[in-house]
Amino acid sequence: MEKGKCKVCVTGAAGFVGSSLVKKLLEKGYTVHATLRNLNDSSKVQLLKSLPEADTRLVLLQADLYNPEEFEQAIQGCTFVFHVATPLFHTRGNSQTQFKNTKEVSVAAMKSIAMSCLKSGSDYVESKTITEKEFLSYCSDAKTSGILEVVSLPCGLIAGDTVLPYTPSTVGMLLSQLTQISQLPQISPVTQHLKFLEQVLGKVPVVHINDVCEAHIFCMENPSITSGRFLCASSFVSTAEIALCYQLNYPEFHVKQEYLDGPKRDIKWGSTCLTEKGFEYEYDLKMIIDDSIKCARRTGLLQQQKGKYHFRLQAKLCSTFGFAMEETNCRVCVTGGAGYIGSSLVKMLLEKGYTVHATLRNLGDLSKVNFLKSFPKADTRLYLFQADIYNPIQFEQAIQGCKFVFHVATPLQHNQGYQFQNTTEAAVSATKSIAMYCRRSNMVKRLVYTASVVAASPRKDDGSGFKDSMDETCWTNLDNTNSFPDFDDFRKDYTYSKTLSEKEILSYGENNNNNELEVVTLALGLVGGDSPLPYTPATVGVFISQLGGNDDVYAYKYQSLRCLEEMLGKVPAVHIDDVCRAHIFCIENPSITGRFLCASSYVSSAEIAQYYQQNYPEFHPTIKQE
Repeated sequence: MEKGKCKVCVTGAAGFVGSSLVKKLLEKGYTVHATLRNLNDSSKVQLLKSLPEADTRLVLLQADLYNPEEFEQAIQGCTFVFHVATPLFHTRGNSQTQFKNTKEVSVAAMKSIAMSCLKSGSDYVESKTITEKEFLSYCSDAKTSGILEVVSLPCGLIAGDTVLPYTPSTVGMLLSQLTQISQLPQISPVTQHLKFLEQVLGKVPVVHINDVCEAHIFCMENPSITSGRFLCASSFVSTAEIALCYQLNYPEFHVKQEYLDGPKRDIKWGSTCLTEKGFEYEYDLKMIIDDSIKCARRTGLLQQQKGKYHFRLQAKLCSTFGFAMEETNCRVCVTGGAGYIGSSLVKMLLEKGYTVHATLRNLGDLSKVNFLKSFPKADTRLYLFQADIYNPIQFEQAIQGCKFVFHVATPLQHNQGYQFQNTTEAAVSATKSIAMYCRRSNMVKRLVYTASVVAASPRKDDGSGFKDSMDETCWTNLDNTNSFPDFDDFRKDYTYSKTLSEKEILSYGENNNNNELEVVTLALGLVGGDSPLPYTPATVGVFISQLGGNDDVYAYKYQSLRCLEEMLGKVPAVHIDDVCRAHIFCIENPSITGRFLCASSYVSSAEIAQYYQQNYPEFHPTIKQE
């Protein structure tokens, strides 16, 4: 076998074992076909693409255990196949009705994968047991025909550090004796999973993720291993011995006495099949625990406060049998991440150390994807998700795991072919959905909506003039918008959209009796200033429209400037950096909810033109008398 030319396939490549195995294979020079359930899951795609050598040696393919025929394409051209994927929870749906449970899914997928290999050349316990037996049944055919060699590696409890941005469920299981997890509401008692392993197996087989990956590759590279079953664990210990290891080496964790008093059975590890073939384990129990604690600290699962450690767990843990993700630094979501405000906000959040989930309408738009990926720290702290205002259900995935959500995205042009009649319906529907997803996540503390001053006109309701001042109590009377000069359909739709969306989102704050979700709206003035975008943003064009002479484009933008002035009395203006700082202020301030106008200046269009005339005479600004 010649490294660098041999192709291998890894199913379930985005998981704990799968991603670690892919990383190790790439480091060793293999070309890897890696499968994911959904190639639109940008966070998983980017994680794998960020691995060293991934740009030249990694091929990602979509394949779901519930559609096992999808694996055939990934297997084609591969000399070896690592079948790592396994379903933890049963997925019900129209396309999966032929399966009653994860056992049926696992066995069907295994058969299909084995057949694809041949052609190319609890539920969980029952699923893994029957699947392995079915898999090994192919050994007899393999030995007689020489077409396919089959090896199974039943692994112990896998722990250690990982390339993943969250703590894998099995690592959390090993560390579960350090938590008060049984006292947390809606959290699965993972200490019971550790005890369950001990009850089923006598003790707990434990193995480091690096040894697991090396064992998989050893079974591929070793010619003496043709077929068969090899147990994979470097330690075989009781839960009491695990607790004792914590007590002796990590006394700051204060392990409960009940864990130290756990069962002590006289049963020994009898498997030597793998080591007899020449494989050597590198990690003992303490090394495994050391790296598991390192993982938990890095991902934010385990944090230190006032000299004591505690675990931070998300409520989603109980529904996923694993530990949900929380970075050491706060995780936030920004909708509309590729726009003027969105991209500037993403950039500032990354600079401040936040981990950002940013949404784009189309992840296939490489100009926007690459633009966001070029930001400092984007390689480790930025995750991109596809989500469209016209398909609001897509935002739920981006919101999961975030503590704060910035809803910046807004539709400027109507997309035909949807259930919405105009941009206002689409925007309001998306706002409702995003607020609902925030509340349903059980994780989002505060939702910040990027509103606009077009929703805050100080005009009197009877249209007779302006109020004495413009403040947060002002709302645009939508019935009077037709009286504004040059108020075309685009400007009208935008005003309706921003006004009704802001009112809708504020209603969630008003009905927030149980502090489920805090809501803030920031009604922005005309936003100007430089940006990382490769083009001039629309609002900046409106700002400088008086410098455009008779150009038709600038003339239309000047009409927008005058419309603002007619609606608001003068033009509220604000710098993009202040906009971003205000957004971040609204999540870092512990006591802030409600509506806030955001503008540093309140000037007439004549004052803007006069400023150009005095400071930039070379542009010959046009001062129009209205």
